Amino acid sequence: MKDILNFKSDGKSSNFYEHRVVQRKQTGESALYKVLDRDKFFGKHYSGQKNKMFLLDVSTTGCAFKVDREFKKGTFMEIEINKLSDEVVFDKPVVVSCETVYCIPIIDLWKRIGTKFVDISREDQEKIRKYSEKNGI
Repeated sequence: MKDILNFKSDGKSSNFYEHRVVQRKQTGESALYKVLDRDKFFGKHYSGQKNKMFLLDVSTTGCAFKVDREFKKGTFMEIEINKLSDEVVFDKPVVVSCETVYCIPIIDLWKRIGTKFVDISREDQEKIRKYSEKNGI
C-alpha cells in the first residue's frame, strides 16, 4: 500500500494509516454521499442532494473516498454503498452517517476524504466485516 502522508498544522507529516483502529479493505467502486447539516444530523432529519464519489477503502469503522471538492474536518455526511466489488453487490444499500477526519489533495483537482462512521447499523457493519474477511485485508 502506498505511503500517504497527512500534514499536520505544525508542518510535520505523519502516516495516517498509523492512526487506524481497524485496517481497511481497498475497493474501487462508486457510491453516493450527501453533506448533512450538523443540527439536522443530531435531529435525524436528513435531506439534500446525493452526489457521486469513488470509494477507495472501507472498514467497519470508516472509509476513504475520492471527490473533486474539499471538505472541512468535522463535516457530517451520509454515504450510500450499493456494492464493494463485482462479486459483492448488496440487495439493500449500506447507508452510514460519518464525520470527515481528513481531506488531502491527491491528483489534479481530486481530494482524498477520510471518514469515521458515527452511525451504522449492526446489519450494515456485518456486511462490511464479511467483505473484509472474505477478501483479506
